[in-house]
Amino acid sequence: MYSPMKAPKNVEKLFTINAPERIASPAGKSEAITSLPWPLPSRKALAPFVFVNPAKGRFIIQKDTELIFEAVDREAKSAEYFVKYIFRVSKDDLQQVVTVFTPSKANQTVPDEKAALIPPSSINGEFTDLQQLDLHFPGCYKNICRALKIISGRVPRIECRNILEIKHLYARIMINGDFRLIFPDNRIFFQKFGTSPDTIESPKGAEYSMTEEERNIFDKARSHLHELDEVHRKTNGPNYYGIVVHVCMKSEKESIICNNFKSSTI
Repeated sequence: MYSPMKAPKNVEKLFTINAPERIASPAGKSEAITSLPWPLPSRKALAPFVFVNPAKGRFIIQKDTELIFEAVDREAKSAEYFVKYIFRVSKDDLQQVVTVFTPSKANQTVPDEKAALIPPSSINGEFTDLQQLDLHFPGCYKNICRALKIISGRVPRIECRNILEIKHLYARIMINGDFRLIFPDNRIFFQKFGTSPDTIESPKGAEYSMTEEERNIFDKARSHLHELDEVHRKTNGPNYYGIVVHVCMKSEKESIICNNFKSSTI
């Protein structure tokens, strides 16, 4: 469906014919754009993953070298959101290319996570430069970068099930470094990476709190999982991912890292 494409010979002509009218950038926008990563960082640890934002579109990470963004636009008359463009971010020979397509079907609403990819119809442009991309499709690449940040907070780097020998108590350190604890009754508490250990949050709109005993469990689980995370970082490298541990310890009072497991190389 999305076969590899070569850059057109007359790129500027292609932009002029197919791209929407250029929109003047507000003061300071160019500086903000240059702060975005180009090329995108590796997505190997995130794939496969689908993230849907009804007001932005659907983001599909198929593999490390390809990402699809089915971007929506709001209709003025109906106030409904329909897919207007399909962005394919690909990387080949260290060069990132963003190809923009028009969907084959008009008035296509954003699909759910399990739906197939929207078939493309025609190509609107092919970009190897962030400034040119944002000039013709302002804000779209920024939406892609924001989506990747959100996804990195939803994919675990390491997960421990039944931690502290509490059945169905799940502890996770996400790709972005956040720590998350899921209690057996599905209540979720987390500490964002880089914040104070005392800054414990719950999902937006959640109507529950944490008891003193549960706070103690949170602290112990966080400490144990961070110890295990440190071991994997030193043995497998800082970018390891996909570790699932079913039982971390024999006793709640013991550390995950037993004395006979520690060594001068760790």
